[in-house]
Amino acid sequence: MNNGNKFLAVILLLLIIFITFNNKSLKDIFSTNPASTATQDIQINKEESAKPPSAPVQAPNGPQKHGKDYISLQHESGGLWTDVYANLDYRLELITDDYLFINTPGQAKVQLTAFNYKTGKEYVILNRSNNSAEGINQVIQINNTIFFSTNAYLRPSYAYYIDLPIEQSTTTKIEGLGTNSTIKKVSGRYVIVEGDGDSCSYGGVYLLFNPKTKQAQKFAEYGYSCGEGNSIEIVGDRLLNYYTHASTEGNDIYARITYFDFGISDIPKEIDLISEEQMPAYISRVDYDAKTDSLLLGGKDKYVFNIKTGELKKSDFIIPKSVQGSISETEERKQKLKSLELPKSFRFVFGDE
Repeated sequence: MNNGNKFLAVILLLLIIFITFNNKSLKDIFSTNPASTATQDIQINKEESAKPPSAPVQAPNGPQKHGKDYISLQHESGGLWTDVYANLDYRLELITDDYLFINTPGQAKVQLTAFNYKTGKEYVILNRSNNSAEGINQVIQINNTIFFSTNAYLRPSYAYYIDLPIEQSTTTKIEGLGTNSTIKKVSGRYVIVEGDGDSCSYGGVYLLFNPKTKQAQKFAEYGYSCGEGNSIEIVGDRLLNYYTHASTEGNDIYARITYFDFGISDIPKEIDLISEEQMPAYISRVDYDAKTDSLLLGGKDKYVFNIKTGELKKSDFIIPKSVQGSISETEERKQKLKSLELPKSFRFVFGDE
């Protein structure tokens, strides 16, 4: 091979190496996924048509059988009904005038979807990567706002809100809240309960919550450790605080019961209902009788405490049984779903029908 040919061969070899290297670099650049470098915790208003899966609901040998509590939302296309949302019996969190709020459980993420059943559109209002076994804790409507929170066992959890209509709003995290936040209403006010526990020990706080300003202020703490401590409960339309201590007989003994007065000041004030001096000895059980608005104290002796009058007297009462024949939560939910006006191409399917 003469010098001219050798020179051309070297040039050709260098050109092949250059093209190969540049193609690999370009491939690497264009194959990089920007989303992989950051996690999008909240996915706001991702509007999609509610597209059913390809697998038909109707099996070849007839309808699939489900438990009596099973609920699904189906969509019809070309004469074939398919599931849009299955297992609504445990995934459906809230029903409002326009939306179904649906939990999507999974190990990789915690997701909440708002499905507008009048338009057939869905909106993902929460989509968090799930690194701490989070789940949806509560979804509640207060006036024109949806509040929702997540829960996690002995790990951080979060609270959010979004205004209605969903189509015109975005999800906002409520700062300063967490630890399995749950909103409750008592004495005409809203409170947030937060807390966690393990084995026979637990603890947390109660906060007064303003739904308009989204501000919360702590007014009480609770904590219990295998017999010693206090627990706060809503009883009737009151917030009661039960103080207990352990006994050698194995039952917790009630030492004091207080209540929170929401009308005295901006922050509820704790007031004795049954003081330590007034509490009978060895009371190990307290029940509430709604008919008489009384506390039934049981132990070595039985007592009835009238909350309105403050009268405490011995009694041979029988603990009232729970009301029988009341409609179940599942049946109530079914009746509400049946009353909704869906587009003609959607329908609910119930396991017992």
